[in-house]
Amino acid sequence: MQAIKIHGTTKKIQQLVRLSKEALREGAYRVASRLHAVALNMEGKAAPDIADILKVHRSKVSIWLRNW
Repeated sequence: MQAIKIHGTTKKIQQLVRLSKEALREGAYRVASRLHAVALNMEGKAAPDIADILKVHRSKVSIWLRNW
């Protein structure tokens, strides 16, 4: 299986981080995790690394990235 790499600008990454923090404040923890995962992938992190950071299973991260 090929690694998923999402391309994004620095501005887009900053926007995703801001939205992730906003989702956390509103109690939407799953949305925040998914946005954080996409931002981390745009920064060059692979699904296994993101899974370790977010403390979720690697397959969940792959699904989130694929659906993005």
